[in-house]
Amino acid sequence: MTMKKILFLSILALAAAFTVSCNKENIEGEGIPTDGEAVLFAAPSVINASSASTKTTLDGTSILWAEGDAITLFGENGAPVKYDLVSGEGTKSGQFENQAAAGQVTAYAVYPATENTLAESKVAVTVAAAQNYTADGFPTDYPMAAVTENGTDFTFENLATVLRLQLKGDATVASVTVRTLGENEYIAGAATIDFTSGTPVLAASAEGAASAVTLNCGDGVALSAENETVFNFILIPGEYSGFEVTVTDANGAETVRTTGALELLAGTVKTFDSALVINQRWQIVGTFTDDWNSWINMKEVDGLFYAEDVEIPAEGQFKIRYGQDWSKTYGISGESDEIKNNSCIQLSWNASNMKFKPSVAASENKYDIYFYHNPVGDNFVFVMDAGTVLELAVAGTCNSWSDTKMSMLGHYFVAENITFNNIEGESMKFKIRTLGTWDGEFNIGFPNNPGDVAYNTALNVIRQGGNDMLITKEGTYDIYFDLCTMTVWVMTPGYKPGDQVPAE
Repeated sequence: MTMKKILFLSILALAAAFTVSCNKENIEGEGIPTDGEAVLFAAPSVINASSASTKTTLDGTSILWAEGDAITLFGENGAPVKYDLVSGEGTKSGQFENQAAAGQVTAYAVYPATENTLAESKVAVTVAAAQNYTADGFPTDYPMAAVTENGTDFTFENLATVLRLQLKGDATVASVTVRTLGENEYIAGAATIDFTSGTPVLAASAEGAASAVTLNCGDGVALSAENETVFNFILIPGEYSGFEVTVTDANGAETVRTTGALELLAGTVKTFDSALVINQRWQIVGTFTDDWNSWINMKEVDGLFYAEDVEIPAEGQFKIRYGQDWSKTYGISGESDEIKNNSCIQLSWNASNMKFKPSVAASENKYDIYFYHNPVGDNFVFVMDAGTVLELAVAGTCNSWSDTKMSMLGHYFVAENITFNNIEGESMKFKIRTLGTWDGEFNIGFPNNPGDVAYNTALNVIRQGGNDMLITKEGTYDIYFDLCTMTVWVMTPGYKPGDQVPAE
């Protein structure tokens, strides 16, 4: 994807107290000899399960047992025995019953209940790769395990991590996916609870583990522009290279961010330091989108929205619309409402349709559309032949009149670190041209005679037949060009048009 650029989400101060279940309790007593191996006990028909960290529903900062909860104890030879909650619903301590299992030899317990057999002090479990959003909480299959102290009582420990993402904005969230960036890093799917050390540990399995978890939001979760909405993921603990976070809104638009490296510890919450803002997306709607009845979501990089490989027939008409709100559109006003390919045009709020009339039609009538949105200033749209971002270059004494290709940054074309040195008998000067030729569509320079440039300020230029722009001070500069306003800037390196540049 030519224009895709990953932005970075700050993760300063990631570690937060796990307010719902932060304390890991050491299990001691007659059930755990000094060598760490568990002693087997004959379990009664009713056993007790409790801990300050017991879950499965939330009540403020407490995690409580819920109706329908079940745990598995492992009988002799590791056979799973299911115990169902019979009392303690809504509290931290519950009683679980299985009349048929009374007297079976047991030492370990896990939640949620499993039908898998315990072998060599290990049991296979699954951490869901598809989880459901729970307001102010997380799904009820948070893995826990316990070693009995006396054959009757089990104190459960939390084995997973909760990764907490905070979102703000005006969009409705359909789903959120977190994916590991490192090779062979797994956060869900097939896993193992290992009791070998006497303290249960959760780890991803060698086969069947997943590198991504998707939180499904049902009918959608509407965000607030003022207050954060919390989205919690249950993940396998470990050290990870970072995460890619993809938020999909109700219109199908995606917002992608990445984190840096982080460590997830069992029984803790990792909280992103700042809320990620998810707003509705700008869309392309027109005669070619099911006759105005569907839309094309635009992706976004640094205020530049874009859609690639859009099939636009000649004479096709379109607008840029915010979300699905017809009261918020951009179009063209003035004497002409036409737009050609490989050009740029200024847009107006709630104006007429743009009528596409290509100078020469692109292959298969496919185009890349770029929309630069400035809520307090001018807005522009580019319609470029698909896959061919307009190629411009700086040519001058800085490079012996060869080409330094310009890249796109927002709605600007930019060439960075262009150095001009005095050469005896020749002034320092440059122009901007179509890459590789003086006979192309662009031969940009001053409209009249060659002239001295002013630094860090806008210079009005023309598209064809311009004259050289003269550099009067040796040095290195960043050169910016705005196609839509036909403006050039010769900037102090590291500064962009509009920045306050310190006086020399």
